[in-house]
Order: sequence, then C-alpha cells, then structure tokens
Amino acid sequence: MKIMTMTRVKTKKDLISKRPINKIIMVFFVLASLSHPFVVLSESKTFQESTGLSYSFFGETGETETVFKIGGRNFPVKVGSVGLKASVNPNQNVELYTRAGIGYSPKQSISAFNFDVSGSVFATSIGAGGSAKYRVRNSNFVIVPFADYNLYNYSSDTFRGTKDENLLKANVRGKSSFLRGGIELRYLTQDGFFFFGTGANKWDVENRVTIVEGNLSITPRVWADNTDTFFQLGALFETGSGKATIGARMSDLTHEINTQLVEFFAQVQVDFD
Repeated sequence: MKIMTMTRVKTKKDLISKRPINKIIMVFFVLASLSHPFVVLSESKTFQESTGLSYSFFGETGETETVFKIGGRNFPVKVGSVGLKASVNPNQNVELYTRAGIGYSPKQSISAFNFDVSGSVFATSIGAGGSAKYRVRNSNFVIVPFADYNLYNYSSDTFRGTKDENLLKANVRGKSSFLRGGIELRYLTQDGFFFFGTGANKWDVENRVTIVEGNLSITPRVWADNTDTFFQLGALFETGSGKATIGARMSDLTHEINTQLVEFFAQVQVDFD
C-alpha cells in the first residue's frame, strides 16, 4: 500500500531576520588571508579572444545556519557543486554565462513527527546569469547590476532511520531554486578589486520523502517559497600565476523558522598554455 500526502505551506512575510553579519565578514577575511587552500574553482583563459568565449571549472558550498522547517518537517537546506561554466563577453562591459555541475553530501538528516532518517545525497545543478559594468566617471568605483538563476536537484535512496523503535528506510527527492537580482559596487585596486553587493532573492524549496515501513509506503511532500534579501562581498586579486576571486554570500530565508543560507565561493584564473 502506498499513501501520498501533500502539504502546501504558504509563506508568511515576516520581518526579515536581523542577525548580525559579523560571522560572514570574519570568514571572508580568513579566506582572503588563505587564498590557495580554499580555492575550489579554477577558470580557464579565453578560448578565443576574438569572440570573448571562455570555459571555467567552478565550485561552491553553502548551508543554512539553523534547521529549515516546513509543515513540522525539519531538514537542512544545502547547496554546492563543482562543474563546468561557459562565459561569453559580447563587449568588454557585459558578461553572460551558463553552467552545470554535480555535488555530493555524505550525510544529511531529516526528521518529522515520529520518524528520523539520515543518509548521503547526490545533487545536480544548472545555472545562468549575466552582469554589466558601469564605471563612475574616472574614479575607482564601478557599478555592476547583475542577475542569476540556479537550480539544485538532489536525490537519495540510502536514507535509514527509526520510527517508534522500528527500523525503516526512505527515499529522498527534492529541489531548491534561487533567482537573484541586485547591484554590486566594486572598488578598483592596483591588482584587482573589492566588491560588495545586495539585492532580492526569489527562492523555492521542495522536499519529498518516501518512508517505507514493511508493506506500507508514505510520501509526505512539502514546499515553500518567498522573496528575501541577500548580501555578498569578496575580492579579486593577483596570485602570481593568475587572478583569484573569493567571496561569501548570506541570504535570508523567511519561513516558519527564519534562518540564513551562508555560501562560500572562490575562483582562480589559470593559463593552461
């Protein structure tokens, strides 16, 4: 027998969480002082300078600070992947890109009511975005409006746990998407620039867990969405063999329990010739 239950939880627009950003700023400066070990993303040189086409290897990681809750079910919101990115520059002030990647989490836990399961998760991601640069007169400041969309799909059939002291297994399917639009301010230095950005983040999270206990299968499904703010900062600088970019982003997720999604990203331009 299989029973499917669906729960639609409408988001209530609460006040945006006002937690201090000291943690994200502190981690950023730690990353800035240790550029090589934390670099998980390397960017190739332009494939054809005449067309402005380039390819990149990318990587990222992120997780909510506290548990995310929808309809009485608790689970973490995690993002992260490594993969390939293709960028094109129609002119020196505009960049467009697409990307695809894969990710893996060795252990995640999900709990709801009287069951608690955990297991490993495999994920895929796709994304696209673009930006434009506008220098403020002849100053060291550059204004960069940008937009991007990222979709993460994850699945697992390795989840195991207990319910009323009985062993059970579970299959997990889910996805999360983030549509961001904002503006970034860059301050040019001799070897690169610092950047600070903010904007709006339209997010959507869905989770489906199939609990198998004997001959009974129950599939609770929950999802929620909202629009909140995000803040990001970072720096681009010379490393001697190329250019490196490191940064961090904190996005508010306003729902039953308000939390923040904290992400870290980095890249290094590499000349393969």
